[in-house]
Amino acid sequence: MQNEFHRMYSGQPEQDDAPIGVVELWRILWRNRLRIVLPAAGLGMLATVYMLSSEDVYTAEAQLLLTRSNLDIIELAGADELGFNAGAIANALAMLSSRTVALRVIELLDLTEKPHTFSDLSAADSGPQTDASSRQPFLDWLPNITGSAGDRLSSASPEEIERPAHNTTVLRQLALGWLTEVTHITSVPDTNVIIVRASTLDPQLSAEVANAYVNVYLDYQRQLARRRTERAAEALEARVSELSSQLEKDQESLQSFRARVQGADPESAQAFALEASNLHSRIDATDSSLADLEKAIVLLSPTIIEDFDSLRALFSTTDILNRLEQSTLGRTIAQRSYESDRVRLLAALKAESKRLGRLRDALRRGLDAIETRINEANAASVVLRQLTVELETTSQIYESSLARLKNLPLQGRLRDAGAQSLATAEAPLEASADRLGRNVTITAFLGLFLGIAHVLLREAANERIRSVSELTRASGIDQVIGIPPEKRNWGPATHFKKSSSTPYHEGIRTLRHRLLLSTRQSQGSSAVGIFSALPGESNSSVAKTLAQSLGAIDRHVILVDGNMRTGNLSNYCAISLGSPGLSNLISGKVDLSQSILNFPNDGFDFLPCGKSDTNPGDLLELDKFRQLLAALRKTYEFVLIDAPPVLVAPDACNIAVHVDEHVFFALNGYSHRPAVRDALAALHSSGGRQPIVALLNAREAFGSEYGAVRKGYT
Repeated sequence: MQNEFHRMYSGQPEQDDAPIGVVELWRILWRNRLRIVLPAAGLGMLATVYMLSSEDVYTAEAQLLLTRSNLDIIELAGADELGFNAGAIANALAMLSSRTVALRVIELLDLTEKPHTFSDLSAADSGPQTDASSRQPFLDWLPNITGSAGDRLSSASPEEIERPAHNTTVLRQLALGWLTEVTHITSVPDTNVIIVRASTLDPQLSAEVANAYVNVYLDYQRQLARRRTERAAEALEARVSELSSQLEKDQESLQSFRARVQGADPESAQAFALEASNLHSRIDATDSSLADLEKAIVLLSPTIIEDFDSLRALFSTTDILNRLEQSTLGRTIAQRSYESDRVRLLAALKAESKRLGRLRDALRRGLDAIETRINEANAASVVLRQLTVELETTSQIYESSLARLKNLPLQGRLRDAGAQSLATAEAPLEASADRLGRNVTITAFLGLFLGIAHVLLREAANERIRSVSELTRASGIDQVIGIPPEKRNWGPATHFKKSSSTPYHEGIRTLRHRLLLSTRQSQGSSAVGIFSALPGESNSSVAKTLAQSLGAIDRHVILVDGNMRTGNLSNYCAISLGSPGLSNLISGKVDLSQSILNFPNDGFDFLPCGKSDTNPGDLLELDKFRQLLAALRKTYEFVLIDAPPVLVAPDACNIAVHVDEHVFFALNGYSHRPAVRDALAALHSSGGRQPIVALLNAREAFGSEYGAVRKGYT
């Protein structure tokens, strides 16, 4: 047990990585509400004083409407004229905020010739006067706005300002910075409206700056449209010239091709096609006649004709043989000469077949020639048609481009700037009303956030005990007692009575119960040391209440003020520090009966700290202190000794050696975790059982008023 207890305090405790809950965070912020509210209030007051002491600022506003022609990113058919496009609006905002537009505003307002417009110089600061005519424009413009540009200009001498040949570039840069400070350009969400605001000390100047931005933007867009029209005209003129040359070339090509293929007109092609059709018919007829002749030659062959009757039957059934019989013989075949007639007819058939064969070949050669002519005519017709189409297309494009070229100047004059002035800025009659409230509110919120950040950083670096669980981890004791705070300071309200039912008194009862359980193992009376790590942890006040609670249950108790260095407990009990007490008893200067005081209303006896010239550390080392405790144990059941802080002086460890029980107190939000660990380790080295650890001013548990009523318990 001793080794385990020593291990708890010899090493570093485990790091607590548990996140802070919302309720705990709120409690931290509420506990440090003054640290949060004071920076916000202070910064708000400073902002109020600064804004009230500064000059009034006048804000003028001009509105610009982007029209359809400027929204060139979307060109959907059927879209309305004011279609919304984020890209075009972003381009317009970028152009309005550009250096080019700002420089043209400077030229329009002639700001480089009026440096007082954007400086805080006055005639009184001008130094030696120069030529009156050169100073007059300078004096006509009183200071209108202050800012970084004016601060930089104010550091220059009047002579440097009045040398434009050497300082025009510098003044232009200062004017650019001033315009950046005083102008604010935004767009109205989901619309094509752009708002230009200018805030200066001069209402007329504010309106001039806002209107200048709008006018410069519109003029710039109109010039841009004219340049685009001019570039388009130049490109279109080059295209028209190119098309004119191409048109002449196409006409020459068509005429030349027509001269080469004069017979390749559509009528000639149709005549050739008709002639080819006739030749096809004649060839087919010739082929049919040749087939009939070949059939007749086969029929008149000797292998088929056997006698006159078979020959006669053959002639009666074959038309070509009947016609051949009449045309060749001029009569019918006779029986007596049928063989010679057959031979004669067969020779006539073969001669006719040869003639028809030659005719068919001639017809086919003619057909091939005609088909060649047809193919040539078709090819020429296709080429002629292509040349004609190309000529017509080039002619149409030329005429269209020529018409566009003629209409382009008119279109350029009609084309607008892609935007229009929706509302011009007018000189405001009153200063910006929301400037004071807005700036003060922003500054107050900034102070609020700074205060919260300070509190959170302070809490993150805070090593103080803030809950029972933290004290449990720091002490290594599983059962830490939480004693809620007393609602009022030390006085009659803290007097412990049997009827007391506040959370504070219930915590004292819990501590008393734990002490009684721990002392049951001891025979006779018990000496109990009450300790804390550092001064100011309120263990003296709780020691008196604990003594009252023991007296309330009829225990014979003596409360000893063991802090002979400051005598805090004696002061609480309204005892003079010159009264004899513990130090006098140890020194042997007084008797015990002369030092003990009886508090019948509190239910305990009290031994003050006394007063001695000897150091308390030396007195507690004497054997007389042990003898004194032995004498007190014989008379009282509980000897409660309020010890000085453990880490401040050796007195507490000297007392801890002679007592039976250690009661250690830590104060919520005050005691440091390292101090608690070091103090408990020091008490452990002095011997004794595991201490009873309690957290003072601990958070009240839910249901702390359970069972208590105004006049008793049910």
